[in-house]
Amino acid sequence: MKIALAQYQPKEEFKLNIHLALRYIDEAGDAGATIICFNQFFLGIVPNKYDRRLIAALAEAAIKNKIAIVTGNLIINKNNCAATSAYFNANGEITNIQSEKTPACGFNAPGLFATGLGPMLALTELEAYDSQVDSLIQDIKPKVILMQSSAISLLEAAAIKELAIDRSYSQAPLVLAVSMIGKCLNKDYLGCTMAVMQGQILAEAPDSANILLLADADTANCANYQVLRKQVTIPELLQQKLTHEAAH
Repeated sequence: MKIALAQYQPKEEFKLNIHLALRYIDEAGDAGATIICFNQFFLGIVPNKYDRRLIAALAEAAIKNKIAIVTGNLIINKNNCAATSAYFNANGEITNIQSEKTPACGFNAPGLFATGLGPMLALTELEAYDSQVDSLIQDIKPKVILMQSSAISLLEAAAIKELAIDRSYSQAPLVLAVSMIGKCLNKDYLGCTMAVMQGQILAEAPDSANILLLADADTANCANYQVLRKQVTIPELLQQKLTHEAAH
């Protein structure tokens, strides 16, 4: 299965980011990808209300390109139900899995999706650095972990890479990381977008490139791989970032 990861610098204008996302979806479809994943801030900001036309445009792009889409922050229905990530299947339907530990609504809950690769757990940047997520991984046994992580230094990027590799050995056979780059939210970000399977880096994006990263994952091996599901050690630098961000 071909996976697409969209790494780019969000624009200041919300509508431009919508166009960017739709362009990357079209590009992924043209490349034969069956799923595309975005960063948490793929629209540049956190949406604060339901946008029917945005949801319809994403659904239409999924149908047109026969591709599943994993978004970042999004308001997913007219009741202003918020999701840290939303999953559009190739039929354009939002199919977030709701459970006690992964509710369909809430910007503070990991996303859980049934994908063609198997169950996928989508983690925001701070969730990815929180050791408490280990118990959730033990419970739901994902085949894929998506970390929507971005780095503000080369050291952070190296720590995210270390964590992705570690998780691919011990928590899920396939780990994806997708970043934003450039100046956003008053910070300068470096990319650390990659696909890692069982410790092997399948593809890795340059740290400062606007790019659609493509990777081929052997889904048969992914489905059959018996992962240990043990706790990982979060790199100290990322633990410090979690503590600092939580305090603010």
